[in-house]
Amino acid sequence: MRFALIGIFLTVSLLAGAASPRPVKDLMGEIGDTMLRMLPAAYDDAPDRTLLLENLIRLEDLLKEATPHFKATANGSDITLALLQQRLEEAREFGVYNNPIMLQRAVSDAFTLCATCHVQDGKVRQVLGVSKLHDLDEYLAVEYSFLTRDYTSALTSSKNYFKQAERSDKRDNIVLQRMLTIGVEAKRDFAFTGKHLTEILPYLDEAGYNLKRVKDWLQVLARLNGEKEPLQSPIAGSLRSLDRFLNKEWPELRPLLSYSEQEAYWVVIRGKLNRHLKDEPRKRDLPQIYYWLAVADRELQYRFYGSLSRAYLESCIVDFPKSQYAPRCLDEYEFLALISFSGSAGTNIPYEVYERIEEMRRLLKGK
Repeated sequence: MRFALIGIFLTVSLLAGAASPRPVKDLMGEIGDTMLRMLPAAYDDAPDRTLLLENLIRLEDLLKEATPHFKATANGSDITLALLQQRLEEAREFGVYNNPIMLQRAVSDAFTLCATCHVQDGKVRQVLGVSKLHDLDEYLAVEYSFLTRDYTSALTSSKNYFKQAERSDKRDNIVLQRMLTIGVEAKRDFAFTGKHLTEILPYLDEAGYNLKRVKDWLQVLARLNGEKEPLQSPIAGSLRSLDRFLNKEWPELRPLLSYSEQEAYWVVIRGKLNRHLKDEPRKRDLPQIYYWLAVADRELQYRFYGSLSRAYLESCIVDFPKSQYAPRCLDEYEFLALISFSGSAGTNIPYEVYERIEEMRRLLKGK
């Protein structure tokens, strides 16, 4: 993803200065219906370029019209909105130049950014086109409901999905990720999450990895739900307590946990960090929130929903170069670049990315 965020932020600011003639509920309803028309093509092996491109342009226009309703704050929502508009612009370029596969990927990325923003704010709504879910298969119904924050419908479709005889491991994993994210990060209820995950256990292959994975998640949720000692838990109220846990207690605790148990902990941790981000934090607290959010995404292998790690790390370094977390953010940024551009042919970091890293290194040195 390109790094030219400054121009995008200016665009967002200019858009925010205009008055929207329509209520946000009406606009979001149209956005939801537009996404619904695009969703099957976004997951199709042979995507319909014309359908995606026509509705993509419509989605861009609707988002621009809705932008004034989003309040500009210092808590990360501007980053999400800017990246979303950037990804939609990139998707349109891929469509214009007749690259349907890259168009499809860019649309999927944009959809996950919508989900990111919704999960971060912790709100649950049923205001979009959910009445049309019967036109989708159960997997796409899960995705649509998750993207449009109708989490109740998403959980219902998740259970229906697992009752099907024909499923795929890839889709199983995504639906499980949606269920854990909804319960822990959006609804913020460990007992509620445990109940819904327990209900799908009979449909998981006894010889498969996912059965053990979900059972490990359930153990973590039960443990945290009864946690009384904040020193060994990420759910303590203050950011200072969470930071202490991540720096001191977590390195001692994690070797005792399986990978899937750690996975559940990191989803809980990310949920807490996002709540601190959305609760109008002190400006000086933003670097450590950005840093730990990036670490959480790395530990979760950039799954569960759209990762904003690169943008958060840039903000940490560029906006807060004197923070004690800025050098840690730069280290994390370099690692992210390394794994992003590594493959079977070796590591090939683009020149512009290398230059950006050097630019930020000079910034931290005060040059």
